[in-house]
Amino acid sequence: MIEYIFQSNSNSATKKIAEHIKEFTPKINFVLEDGYFGLAINCNFESQNDKDSFIQTLVNSLNISEDGSYLS
Repeated sequence: MIEYIFQSNSNSATKKIAEHIKEFTPKINFVLEDGYFGLAINCNFESQNDKDSFIQTLVNSLNISEDGSYLS
């Protein structure tokens, strides 16, 4: 398993991203948890390819960077 943890610049933005991830097909195994600096999304993937595909889909669909922050 490959773990990928990220958060946005605010708890509300992180929650918005989590709600968007819930709609993904196939379903993504993730939990929304308290991180050191607020809420964080913790995802687990079977392979590096699955993780990379998820990140690319998320970045493209929400206009965010790989670290979870929104792009202007």
